[in-house]
Amino acid sequence: MNKKKQIVDDWIKKAEHDLGMAKLAIEHQPDFRDSICFHCQQAAEKYLKAYLVYLEIIFKKTHSISYLLDLISEQESVSEDIYLTAEILEDYGVAVRYPGYPEPTEDDIEEAYQAAMNIKNEIIERMNKE
Repeated sequence: MNKKKQIVDDWIKKAEHDLGMAKLAIEHQPDFRDSICFHCQQAAEKYLKAYLVYLEIIFKKTHSISYLLDLISEQESVSEDIYLTAEILEDYGVAVRYPGYPEPTEDDIEEAYQAAMNIKNEIIERMNKE
């Protein structure tokens, strides 16, 4: 396996772990809402980083999903819907992990999980088209 493919696969594996942890918590510890939202954000971030590696676009260390989308948009089209989806997750990367951030609601965790799934599906579809 070539090095780039291995790195892409490693990012996807880590993203799947985050998404899996979110799903497990939703099913077994739904009161861990902050952690669920955090793992959804992390999954989306890692899927985007996998795609950036796939496209051979260099990115800085960040938790900003919108920054990662901006990098992709320099090379190919990114829909407004994906940006709106990213906006749902953006604050869950850092702020939600600390006291003082409003506790996410049940609706928030459902929305965050769906947003992460939407980004996953978009990225997997883009990689499968090429």
